Amino acid sequence: MASTALLEQASEWFGVRGSAMIDDDLGSGSSVGELGALYGQIRQLGKYRVALGAGISRVVLCEAQLEPMSSGVTYDARDRATVGMPLAARVAFHPVPAIGLGVQLLGNLNGEQFIAAWTFRAGATQRPGRLSATS
Repeated sequence: MASTALLEQASEWFGVRGSAMIDDDLGSGSSVGELGALYGQIRQLGKYRVALGAGISRVVLCEAQLEPMSSGVTYDARDRATVGMPLAARVAFHPVPAIGLGVQLLGNLNGEQFIAAWTFRAGATQRPGRLSATS
């Protein structure tokens, strides 16, 4: 899950992004959380709008492991925090000015674990100079 608050101007954008991902596989689980600020550029190419951005974030990784012991099962969790570089790329097609279809690619480069995700959106678009939030 990723949530982003964006402020878009005609040719640039600023955003604050928070995301969390949980992976649970056969009793062991790991999670990754991110909170960061991004800045990027926007280009209008006909009916397409392209936005690229990067920034800085705090990334927290938690690895959990269930370990069977002779006296029962223990739960071992290790948290690590690091600084990362969040990345975002958005491409949207606007057949008319107020409606669009878009794909967003999200990533975070850091010293612990690469994070990547994508989202697809369809619907009304915001006007430049307005604050919006997505999740």
